[in-house]
Amino acid sequence: MVDFQSYNKSFINGEWVKGGASKRTYQNINPYDQTILQEISIATADQLAESFRIAKESQKQWAMSTADERKEVLRKVSGFLKDHREEIIEIIIRETGGSYIKANVEIDLTVDLVEEAVHMADQLGESKEVDALIEGKRNKVFRLPLGVITSISPFNFPMNLSMRTIAPAIALGNSVVHKPDIQTAMTGGVIIAKAFEDAGLPKGIFNCILTDLEEIGMIC
Repeated sequence: MVDFQSYNKSFINGEWVKGGASKRTYQNINPYDQTILQEISIATADQLAESFRIAKESQKQWAMSTADERKEVLRKVSGFLKDHREEIIEIIIRETGGSYIKANVEIDLTVDLVEEAVHMADQLGESKEVDALIEGKRNKVFRLPLGVITSISPFNFPMNLSMRTIAPAIALGNSVVHKPDIQTAMTGGVIIAKAFEDAGLPKGIFNCILTDLEEIGMIC
């Protein structure tokens, strides 16, 4: 079992780190009965900026990874979600105030997204020829990573709406700086970060920032 509630920090450069100088915290509350699930250490704007710097540097190496390497990470993420299914369902219910049916649907859709991303890994480096404007000429288009992808997810379907950006981005050689809604920090961020950590994703490729607008403003 994984005690997801004990993971109340941001995941930056492969490490679980407390918030910076402000030392602010946020109480993550069950919206159904108002019980406190965890007290989150809020990341600062400086830590967010540092995450982008780390992601940019780390992505260069990840862009040169093989399709098989990226597939292996994603398959392990899928396996993690399946292995901890009941624990995750319980977190979804308690953190989002949703029903058991809704929680099952969300984790099923999330696993489907990860497994679909496995097939996307082969697309990196592909090329195709297209017509050119000049007669007798052909253009060749190559698929390459974009670089650092930013993901910001809402509270209402947090795991699914986070993973629909994160999994394809990582499958295609990009790095990610992800900010879940702080109200659903575990479902939208912590569980995903833990899955990629256990899957052996290289440090700095996925960074999950637990913060709010009061701390970082509109920087992201």
